[in-house]
Amino acid sequence: MRALCYRLAVASGLRYSEIGSIKPESFDWTAKPAAVTIRAATANNGQTATLPLPDDLTADLAR
Repeated sequence: MRALCYRLAVASGLRYSEIGSIKPESFDWTAKPAAVTIRAATANNGQTATLPLPDDLTADLAR
């Protein structure tokens, strides 16, 4: 689980607190590519951010 969090951090550039705020509904598996959305309240710049995820990471996260 920890390795997956590190991969998400490297692939997305998200910070520790931003990753900690992610909930299952934060992921959009139907988007091409799949994406994760971070709420403005936890984003470093105070703006909602939707970030694409690499396919190899998406496959592991979706499980």
